[in-house]
Amino acid sequence: MGDLVGRRLGDYEIVELLGQGAAGAVYRARQLSLDRFVAVRVLDPALAADPGFLERYREAVLASARLIHPNILRLYDLRHDGEVHYVVMDLAPGGSLRSRLAQGPLPLPEALELAAAVADALAYAHAHGVTHAALDPNDVLLDDAGHPLVADFGLDRALARPGSQTILPEYMTPEQAQGLETGPHTDLYALGLILFEAITGRPPFRGDTPLSVLYQQVNEPPPRLTSFGVQPPAVQELVDTALAKSPRHRFPSGMDMARALRHAAAQTAAPPEPTFPKPAPSRPRTGFAPAARPASRTPWVAVAALGAVGLFAAVAVLVLVAGQLLGGRGDETPVPATAVAVAAADTATAVPTSTPAPPTPTAPPTALPTATSSPTPTHTVTPSPMPTATPTPRPAGGGFGGEVKSAVTATPAETVTAAPSDTPTAVVDTPTPTFTATPAPTDTPTAEATATEPPLPAGFSGRIAYPLYDPHTGRTDVWVAQADGSHRYQLAPCMRQPDFRGDGVLAMNGEGCGTDSLWLMSADGSERREISRHPEDSHPTWSPDGSSVVYSSSQQGDGQWRLYAHSVLGEIPEGPPFLPLGSSGILGRSPVWLSNGEIAYNGCDYGFGSGGNCGLWVVSSQGGLPRRLTGDASDRAADEHGGNLVFMSTMNGAWDVYRIRLDGSDLTRLTQGSGNSGLPTWSPDGKAVAFLSDRDGQWAVWAMRPDGSQQHKLFDLNGTPGPQWTDERMSWGP
Repeated sequence: MGDLVGRRLGDYEIVELLGQGAAGAVYRARQLSLDRFVAVRVLDPALAADPGFLERYREAVLASARLIHPNILRLYDLRHDGEVHYVVMDLAPGGSLRSRLAQGPLPLPEALELAAAVADALAYAHAHGVTHAALDPNDVLLDDAGHPLVADFGLDRALARPGSQTILPEYMTPEQAQGLETGPHTDLYALGLILFEAITGRPPFRGDTPLSVLYQQVNEPPPRLTSFGVQPPAVQELVDTALAKSPRHRFPSGMDMARALRHAAAQTAAPPEPTFPKPAPSRPRTGFAPAARPASRTPWVAVAALGAVGLFAAVAVLVLVAGQLLGGRGDETPVPATAVAVAAADTATAVPTSTPAPPTPTAPPTALPTATSSPTPTHTVTPSPMPTATPTPRPAGGGFGGEVKSAVTATPAETVTAAPSDTPTAVVDTPTPTFTATPAPTDTPTAEATATEPPLPAGFSGRIAYPLYDPHTGRTDVWVAQADGSHRYQLAPCMRQPDFRGDGVLAMNGEGCGTDSLWLMSADGSERREISRHPEDSHPTWSPDGSSVVYSSSQQGDGQWRLYAHSVLGEIPEGPPFLPLGSSGILGRSPVWLSNGEIAYNGCDYGFGSGGNCGLWVVSSQGGLPRRLTGDASDRAADEHGGNLVFMSTMNGAWDVYRIRLDGSDLTRLTQGSGNSGLPTWSPDGKAVAFLSDRDGQWAVWAMRPDGSQQHKLFDLNGTPGPQWTDERMSWGP
């Protein structure tokens, strides 16, 4: 095929050739209908003539097109014009990381932060059942600000032919070199190889022949970083973990690797100048909320102790600081541009650290239940009434798909000693905002507003627990506010994905600060209790009767996420079994326990189908064969009330909130417009749905009627929910 410059392919006018790769040529093109520049990959005619390749390539493109993340290359179109087959994608002015590294290694903090952003992208892709399996510096593209965009998920599998090898030995993992099974752990090892080269300027394993390189990948440790002048032990430990020969000894997930990378970046950064911080300039948002890139910093102290007065001053400084401390392919010619700048720096308001304690809740939460005898845990979880001392009536439909039948008066659980920052802080009394109604969405499908339903009240009762990201520490904390935005406070640092029970007790996922497991806690910060033992456990939600939780975890160590459920009334079960489906269990993430006793989750038909049918699935709380509820891989269940499940999805482009009946009927899009909206949660009485949105340029909590009408902003967040906000949860409780 000759040069296509000047030719028009459908809506795209080819402007210039950018590079040639294993799959074909990449061009810069102008999309006429939208008057914008994009990248167009035109498949090699020999490949396009192979029906088997075309099918594999189509599958890879479809899987990648569903991935919407600030550090993943966006794919827009897959078309053909006669015999010319092409894919349309974003354009990245920064070129590839391979081109950048040809100029020399990156500064250490920059290399660590770039790798952390790539790890974020891999974590997101893995959560959606997509692995790369051939990651190298040609696949990491840079936008105009230098932020990474991961490209070509699944392309290597599409190119694979019997006896062929498209991965360079320098970027092949030990399991690939030995013909073993690949998975998310393969991508994380490849990222370790990229990180090593970004730091040192060369791959860790080199040799005269491909066979010698593969031998090193399987048998030899990488060179020590000190031989390249890299001294920080934290960086060496990180590289050793990423490049472990056994997948079991690598980072459990991309999220874990990203946290370790940012922690190492914070430890190796130069001390900050003692000046007042200036807010980062904001840039227009585009599509998916951009990843917040935390500023690396290292606490510092200058102590001068000369005489008694100098010594006293030094001690005072140390005490104050201590308090704060707690608080393309390998054979490609480098393609200089293949993706648009989609990331913009998020700014976050600093979290206050010295404020009065949170106000006493209007209805103090009941103490956490403690069983007098420890029931034997089993994977067959049958919801049972909670033990009671003095029954207390509870309103039906506690906002989480069922009624909490009784309260429990019990001996308080053992108090967990934590850092001072665990105490709820930062009370901010915010006046009740004046609401301006937003017109109901008009796209199809939508529900008609019921004329007899009353309008939303001017103010709401109850409390909303929401995530807030700290860009300085790279951690997410749980905050709580009254539904009108008043009396907000930090409930728990290093906690995520809160879910209210009907009596005000929260189940949460601890990450960092020594809290890497699942926890229960009252809304005032008291009665804190650990309920699992694995750092991989995430997204806990309550059973309808409040006696058990269901959650997702990769604790089996094979890189697969499964659903688990167990009672919280007794001791922590040792190795709780997953919900059964044959011998492998139910594979999925982000479960929600429904009022009918079933569990909704995000997953695919792994183990009982082709594995390519992804979306929301529903399964009995005792396991078995799941049934499909929705059909988009991005769909994430959030909360259910009265047989209506609210969830978030990118099925129409940006993240929006949807509602569906548990029988699969009445699928309704509730939000639309600019920005992203998600993390929906029902009010305790089921008369409203709250959700998080950046539609007006500032992250805020909004509310609407169940039909999507009367959308009002409740309050602005004092910051951002973070770069992985779609993996968070918001919950509305009593």
